Amino acid sequence: MTDKKETEKKGMAAADRLRWLPPAVRNIIITAVSAAVLCFCAFAVIRYGSSDGSDGSDSSDSLRRPDESEHFAVDTTAASDTTPSGLDPGTEDELPITARPAAELAAEGYVLSEGAYDDSYRIGEIDCGIDFGEEYSLRSIRSDNGGGGYTSVPVLRMYMGYILYDNGSYLSALTGDGAVAAGGIDKLTPIYQRTGAGKPIFSSGKRYYIINDGEGTLSEIRFDPDFGTTLSYDYPASYVSRPVKLYRFYVDTEEIRLISDWTGKDLTDDIARTLEIHDEDYLSRMDFDPYTKQVVRTRLWGYEDGAGNVVIEPTYHYATEFNADGYAFVGGSDGRLQMIDGSGDVVLDTYPRTFYLASGDARYVIDGMYMPEKRDASCIGMFRFDHGLMRVSRQIYDYYNPDEHASTLDSLIYQDGKVFALPTGYTLCSYSDGVALLQHGAEYGYMDYTGRWIVEPTLRSAEPFYEGLAVIGYGSGEKVVIDTSGKVVLRDGYSYISNCSSGVMVAYSVNTGWHVFNKMAQAAQ
Repeated sequence: MTDKKETEKKGMAAADRLRWLPPAVRNIIITAVSAAVLCFCAFAVIRYGSSDGSDGSDSSDSLRRPDESEHFAVDTTAASDTTPSGLDPGTEDELPITARPAAELAAEGYVLSEGAYDDSYRIGEIDCGIDFGEEYSLRSIRSDNGGGGYTSVPVLRMYMGYILYDNGSYLSALTGDGAVAAGGIDKLTPIYQRTGAGKPIFSSGKRYYIINDGEGTLSEIRFDPDFGTTLSYDYPASYVSRPVKLYRFYVDTEEIRLISDWTGKDLTDDIARTLEIHDEDYLSRMDFDPYTKQVVRTRLWGYEDGAGNVVIEPTYHYATEFNADGYAFVGGSDGRLQMIDGSGDVVLDTYPRTFYLASGDARYVIDGMYMPEKRDASCIGMFRFDHGLMRVSRQIYDYYNPDEHASTLDSLIYQDGKVFALPTGYTLCSYSDGVALLQHGAEYGYMDYTGRWIVEPTLRSAEPFYEGLAVIGYGSGEKVVIDTSGKVVLRDGYSYISNCSSGVMVAYSVNTGWHVFNKMAQAAQ
């Protein structure tokens, strides 16, 4: 008490001294002291906010972020150094990196290859014997984005190893060495699927065709799009090979669902128990308002061998083909993922569970891994482990309102389900060839599977890796090609370079027109 009184006396004495100062001086002192107090408070808030484990996400999200230890375990050893340490494109040598003539490389024993590019590979430019001209586009077609506009059609574009040549009048398909595979295929559309033998498939309406290489003819094939790969993008033929010789098949069935009109909650299981006790007419005598009875036609998937024998019963609402690791991904009507082996045993269960609460209203929230919402090239890296990692779609949603997603976040996981620790504030755009393409604001960078930056996140444009090569924006509109170490392997003033497609790339330069390149490896002895 004595100390308190003494402090109060000192404070009053200080106030009395201020009272005798000129008003102008007194105001200056008070303003300075107030500013100092405010600065101290602001510093304290910042210090507290930076040390409370916040991930820098928008605080307007009413959901408390999950504790990773409660669900997917985080590998804290990966990506521990989030300081970019890879190649800075601005430091690269300004001299062009040009491709050698493919004929010279062929004489040295190099052949076209769709394998993953490394230092043993070479980029060779081929002479197709066709004058492609020096224009990027000869015509425009109506855009399919619903806007009613038109988009330019490049003279050359890639499709699973074929070079599609549009001369402004008709479309031809060239092979990787520049030979004409088929002409007059204007009415055919690439569907980004292959046959079991690896042949790229085209469609015309509901009919499907392949090109007979060396003959210049087309053959109609029987193809069910439901039996294609899960994703649609320009993947190599090697992707269709399977260590587990099982194939998807489906059966159509019907199930009764009673769905709540006001919450959307599926009550199938609850009503099924009622049907086991009572006959179906009992439903019509019950007062289920506001519920409605629905008979839903359902496609269930299973697996059979090459002889048509059922190996894994059709019980899944969706299923992928078995990947190179010998695993397939299956799931139920809710879309959640499970990974099974060739015997149908679950080796990775991503069953979602409630593990934290939304702040404010104390509502339960579900976290789990699900099928991707898209099926295009943006999902490259799904459903196969590459250098021990696989890309998944991770969704968090309200338990009582499944249609309300709190967040959809693409993540990388190990085979045991642990989550690869990406640097805070970065979005995963793709993962392939052991390299993640990450976005931060308007800039992109590449991080490999060890957590090391191979290209600093300073790029304005970047593409996923295809077969060990990626196209990036480099300078004022210039495109270059890099390998998985971040090394530039092709650079010669191109404004457009295609992704590598079964070992083939095309590029365009305003000054020199179109160029065709082969990715070449030393032939096996």
